[in-house]
Amino acid sequence: MEGIDWETVPPLLGYNKIQLKKSATLLATVGDGDVLMAAGDYFSGRNFVFASDPSPHWGINFMSWKYYNTLWVQVVKWLAKAL
Repeated sequence: MEGIDWETVPPLLGYNKIQLKKSATLLATVGDGDVLMAAGDYFSGRNFVFASDPSPHWGINFMSWKYYNTLWVQVVKWLAKAL
């Protein structure tokens, strides 16, 4: 999440309501404090959840965000333990 200006996130058109696991780290919220992004470790691996849609359905505005590519590159590198 380094180098990303979260104050500039465009509105999402929808998201799934999910509950944060006790072992997860909350990364971002949406709406009235609902989980948008969370991450954690699972045995020797890692997991990440994004509760909306990174494609045009709910994420059409999100896809044009200046930090869209940066976010997903960082997520994939973190999941692959390359960060």
